[in-house]
Order: sequence, then structure tokens, then C-alpha cells
Amino acid sequence: MRAAHALAYRVHARPRERRPPGALAAVGAWACGSRLDRDLARGAPTWGSTLHAARALQLTGRRERMRLARALAILVEHAQLPHGHFFRSGVIEPCRSQVREALPSIMAVGARLRGREPLHARGVARLRLLLSDGCGPCYLASHPAALRDALDAVYGWLDTEE
Repeated sequence: MRAAHALAYRVHARPRERRPPGALAAVGAWACGSRLDRDLARGAPTWGSTLHAARALQLTGRRERMRLARALAILVEHAQLPHGHFFRSGVIEPCRSQVREALPSIMAVGARLRGREPLHARGVARLRLLLSDGCGPCYLASHPAALRDALDAVYGWLDTEE
């Protein structure tokens, strides 16, 4: 009789509610942010762990989106400054030719970040890594359209699957 009651209980039990990660997970996601960003940029599922879910919420939140849109605008501003402006500073001088070539893509990604539509964490994580990579196409001249191609890929990954 007990087994029948237990089986009936499982059938009639309410499904578990999905709740957003708590404050402890948010602190852990912030502390492990760079590792989690790399995981999400490579395509790790946002539901893979509580830390990944918390980091995805941080990345796609309004504050981070506005911060990244400002970072793109600052990249364009810095690319317009004269050579030698960053001499004796900790700022890496952006590659002017790359930024000039990628300006339409920079503006498109910036507008998408400032918009209201939901974004996928993978695209935001890829953008964070692109902007923070001092040896990436934002700062070094490789092939002429490297930054534009990278930003076009980011723009594609910003689309949510829902």
C-alpha cells in the first residue's frame, strides 16, 4: 500500500518551479566571471550550472549591456585620437584601420545592446572577450576585416533561440 501511495504522490506532486539563481550564485558568478565568460562564449549551456545561469543573467542584464555599448563607443573615440596619445599610459591603443573598417558593425552591435530585445549570453560573452583581448583584432592589425568579421559573428550570436 505504501508504494501505491508514494507513486500517487509523485503523479500529483507539483512540478518544481524554476527560480533565478540566488545571491550566493550571483557572487560566485561574479568571482568566476572570466572563466564563465569563456565557457559561455564557447557555447556552454546557460542552464548547465547555477553559476552559468547567474553569469548569463549578469551578462544579459541592462547594466552590462549599457557598459558594453559604452565600451564600443570609447573604442571608436580612442581610434580617432592622434598617435602617441596613449604614450605612458596603461591603455592599449586601438588599431585605427580595423576600427574604421568595422565602424558599421560596431554601430549595429552597439544599437543592439542598447535595445530592449533579449540577447543570448553567448554573444555578449564573445563581445566581452573580444573587447578585453589586447592581442585581438581591436588592437592589432591582422587581415583588414578581422574586427568586422568578429563583430558580425558576435551580432549573429546575440540572437536568442526562443
